Amino acid sequence: MAQFATDENFNENIVNGVLRSLPDISLVSIMEFGLSAAPDPVILEWSARERYVLITHDYDTMPGFAYERVSAGFPMPGLVLVPSTLSITTAVKDLVLMFGCILDEEWESQVRYIPLR
Repeated sequence: MAQFATDENFNENIVNGVLRSLPDISLVSIMEFGLSAAPDPVILEWSARERYVLITHDYDTMPGFAYERVSAGFPMPGLVLVPSTLSITTAVKDLVLMFGCILDEEWESQVRYIPLR
């Protein structure tokens, strides 16, 4: 089963909602691994090495670094972008749906966006 990590500024209320809906999911924070001040490329490298799909609110820089990794042929186990302005309810609902519908091998090298349309 895929495992997921949130970056340092990800909304904890969304995390808690996902964990209530999917108590068996592997969902951790990068802060647990000492990466709270790490630059995006370092976080993506860690994510690739440890095989965590990264979940972030960072639309400004994270997608560009993720696409650079993929273009360079480096592994990128997946990135999910969630707008920080999205309601907690919608974010939780869409993440739970996404986690339940996407097969583990379908995350690789993909940048996915919430809300689902």
